[in-house]
Parts: sequence; C-alpha cells; structure tokens
Amino acid sequence: MRKLIALTITVIMLLFPAQVLADSAGPLSFERAKSLLALNNNTVKKLQRAERDAQEQYESARLEWKSKDVNGMTYTYKNKEYYYHYNADTRDTLTKYQQFVPEQLKYVWEATADKLTITQNTLNAALRSVFLGVYNAQEDLELKQRQLEYATDVNHQDQLKLKNGIITELDLEESDYNLLKAQKAKDASQRNYENAVRTFNQFAGLPSSTQYTQITYGESLKNTNWKPVDEYVEIALKSRFDVVDVQKQIALKELDKKLTEAGTAYKMNTTDQDTYASLLTEIENLKLDLEEQKLIVANEVRNAYTDVIKAGKSLNNMGNTLKLQQSSHNKMKERYEAGMISRNTLTQSELGLQQVENSYNLMLFDYNTKIMKFNNATGIGPEY
Repeated sequence: MRKLIALTITVIMLLFPAQVLADSAGPLSFERAKSLLALNNNTVKKLQRAERDAQEQYESARLEWKSKDVNGMTYTYKNKEYYYHYNADTRDTLTKYQQFVPEQLKYVWEATADKLTITQNTLNAALRSVFLGVYNAQEDLELKQRQLEYATDVNHQDQLKLKNGIITELDLEESDYNLLKAQKAKDASQRNYENAVRTFNQFAGLPSSTQYTQITYGESLKNTNWKPVDEYVEIALKSRFDVVDVQKQIALKELDKKLTEAGTAYKMNTTDQDTYASLLTEIENLKLDLEEQKLIVANEVRNAYTDVIKAGKSLNNMGNTLKLQQSSHNKMKERYEAGMISRNTLTQSELGLQQVENSYNLMLFDYNTKIMKFNNATGIGPEY
C-alpha cells in the first residue's frame, strides 16, 4: 500500500452506473450533481458496505479477545468441569493475539474509511470538470443563439436596405453569409451541449436521455488569506493518507515486535527467529518508505500551492478586464439612450460583455476547483 495509484485507476473505472432516480430532470447545480453521483456510484456504495463490514469485524474481535482467557480453558468431562492450563508458548501466542488482532482489524477499518473519503474526494474533483463542460456548453449555446438572433436582425435590415437602394447585392450576399455562419455555429454549439449532457449523465450514472432545464452556476469568490506554503506542508504531513497510512503500518509492526519480544519463542524456534528477522526488515523498509512519501507529499503541496496562487492572480486580472468591459458597455448604453449609436452597435457591445462574463465565470470555476484539489492535497488526499 505504498501509493494510491491503484485507487486512482480504480476510481476512473468506477464511474459507471447503478439504478437512478427517475425524476432527475430539472435545474442542475454542482451540489445537486454531487448528490446524484453519490446516489448512483457503485464504488462508493461498495466502499460504504466494506467500511461497515470492517467496523463490525473490528468491534466483534475487540469484544471477543477482551473476554478471552489466555491462560487456559474450561472443559466438561463426565459432567465435571476441569480447567486446562496452557503451556508457556500457547499463553505467549494468545497474549499476543489478544492485543494485536483487534489493533490489526482497527487499522483495516480505518484504512477502508479513509479510502472511502479519498474516493469521494477524487470523484467530486473529477465531477467539477464534467459539470464545467456542461455549464460552458450551455453558456456558449446561449451566446451563439443571441449571435444568430443578431445576424438575423441585421440580415432583415439589409434586405430592406437593398430594396431601398441603400446597399448593393454584394453587401446582401455578405450579410447572408454571416447569417448562414451564425446558424452553423449555433447548430454546432447545440450538438456540443447535447454531447456534454450525455457525458455528464454517463459519469453520474444517469440515463443518457436525462435533460436539465437549466445548468445553474452558483460559484462565488471567497477571500482567502493564504499562509506560507510550509504551513500547508506541515498540515499535509499530519493528514495525508499516503503518510498516515505508512505511520499506522509502522505502529502496527512495532506493536508486533514488542509483543513478540515479550515472549520467548522468537529466541528458541528457528521459524519464529526468521519471522522476527523479517519483521525487523519490514519496519526498516516502512520507515524508508515513510520518508519518501513525506518528500512526495511536500512536493505535491508546493505544486498545488503554486497552481492555486497563479490561478487566483489570473482570475484577478480577468476581473479587472471585466470591470473595464462593463464600464465600456455602460458608456455605450448612455450613447444609445442619447441617440448617438444604433441598436445593432449596442447589441454588439452586449455580446462582447457576455463573452467576457463567460470567461470570468469559467476562470472562477477553475480557481475554485484548484482550491478544492489543494484542500485535498493538504488533507487526507487524493494526491495532487
């Protein structure tokens, strides 16, 4: 259990479905998307069952070994009770099992619970990209629809202008071409949106035909006072599964070593001596592995920190661009209301503002996604 590569590969394979709720249409937000995924993902369900089973096994073993007599056993012979005293080797073995087995099963339970959390984190982070694809496709479709409406209005006006001799046939041909291009762009955007919805449905385990009335945004910019990266590295080294799991394995092996040394068999029996020597080697290898994992985690946190700070700066720059575009559009509205520019010119300004707003929303979504992944990298996981 050195790395979470196997877990990551498994998660990619898990995104295929169970049965789902029939009434899954309606508006779709990211929070609702998470709920749908949690309800319909087979791997999450399997891990939830595995965690419950592991907890039950631990609790059962803990109670069983707590009440077990490691010194001997009572048996009945010809209606009389007798007490049989175990020999020293048996007492040593049972004493060791009494302390070790519950701790071993507790480790299995906690590792299963941690894997469930990591899987949910991994799926939610992956869901961000899929959900963003649907939202972006919807916004692009709305923009292309408005551009088509604008091209239709301009073409209608150009037809009237041609009748009145204001423009030439060549001018109208260019207008017709722009209208056709806008129609094709809208049709392509429509297909892209439909494909994005199908991709989301497949990811979440929903019927491919499921449709949504609206993809709602719901993102907000949270002011974060970023601390020095070394503080996050320190947090990660105390929280990440990659590190904590190896530490727990070492603690379990150290307990095994302590309990083995409390007996005498490992000094007398060749097989037990070999087992003890292997145990010492495993402890040393795990300690080396722990140091390697710490270096890997520290590097991942630093990379995640760099990415999220960089994304924040880019978002701030786009925010400034959006403010300038909004200011420019407000001036255009004033000029339009004063009769200084045409409705077509104002519509072009509105479309330009909508494009910048869409770009800002996409960058904000990306920034919040990087924060989510950074929080995972400094928490239990997964790896960044």
